[in-house]
Amino acid sequence: FRFILEDINTQIHILLLNYIKLNCSSFLHLKLIFQLITTNENCYKINENENVNKDEIKVILANLKHLGLIYQKKKKRFYVTQLMRSFLLGHSSPDSSRSLMSKDGDKGIIVETNFKIYC
Repeated sequence: FRFILEDINTQIHILLLNYIKLNCSSFLHLKLIFQLITTNENCYKINENENVNKDEIKVILANLKHLGLIYQKKKKRFYVTQLMRSFLLGHSSPDSSRSLMSKDGDKGIIVETNFKIYC
């Protein structure tokens, strides 16, 4: 239960590290996640010229979409959500930057635009 009580950036950090440990058996996984972490773009286009397994890309994107870190409207484009962007830039709102384990006892729920609820 300690995970739920951490602040948002710590939760995302833990989720990404565990995802990388469990699912990044190939170089493609690491490459795509590294591109997400190091670039400042909002929209990404899947490059068809690369020699990559399309099914593997779909699995990676589906996992990141399920975590609420990306939004995918079309098959060849995906967007980084505000949740991921705030994690990458190290920003958080004043309410979400506090750990829920703080002494004031405040609790919060984050509702993303993809209509998924994160505690």
